[in-house]
Amino acid sequence: MARITSSTSSDEDGPSVGIPVVDLSPFFAFNHCKIPLNVYPTNPPDLREVMEYVFSCLSKTGGLIEGIINDCLGLPTGTAHQDGNSLTFVIQDDAGGLEVCKNGEWIPATPTPGAIIVNVGETIQVLTNDKLKSAMHRVTRPKGRSRYSYSFFYSVSPEKWVEPLPEFTEQLGELPKYRKFQFGEYLQLIKKDVTNPPQRPEDALRVAHYSIE
Repeated sequence: MARITSSTSSDEDGPSVGIPVVDLSPFFAFNHCKIPLNVYPTNPPDLREVMEYVFSCLSKTGGLIEGIINDCLGLPTGTAHQDGNSLTFVIQDDAGGLEVCKNGEWIPATPTPGAIIVNVGETIQVLTNDKLKSAMHRVTRPKGRSRYSYSFFYSVSPEKWVEPLPEFTEQLGELPKYRKFQFGEYLQLIKKDVTNPPQRPEDALRVAHYSIE
């Protein structure tokens, strides 16, 4: 799935109204190009062609990054994809605003022309039994400026099951930190948070829901 998010300068005094997401920023979301459910705006007229091209390119990029992760972790080719995987690619304009939390400090992800931000998803966090962790992040709205970003979510099919791989548990003599779950179930729980946002952002569903106490 991909999403274009807009935070305009008029949003500074308060969030947009009527958008049921935690950050309440207006957005346009679409799924795989082959799914006939996508409805594209008519303006700009070439939006569909451009978005489907970008979708195709980032799908291929996702496969490339997957292979790099497998190589770095010493896993057989295709391991992560076979058992479940999730990456997020973010393209932001020069307004910036994206921040990543490290050791309790929020660090700006300063825009770099031509660069794509890659965030490890929570399913990879589960697969590696916390060896690789998904970064906590947020977006601050630049004062007096509009902000546009493009997010691409590279995920497995909803019917896939996700659990810590043996390479990071039994082969290392470690217990799994997460119980097995179906990716589609996880997506449904996340959607509940989107349609019914919790009072506090920190109460939104995280993969810790499947952690083994």
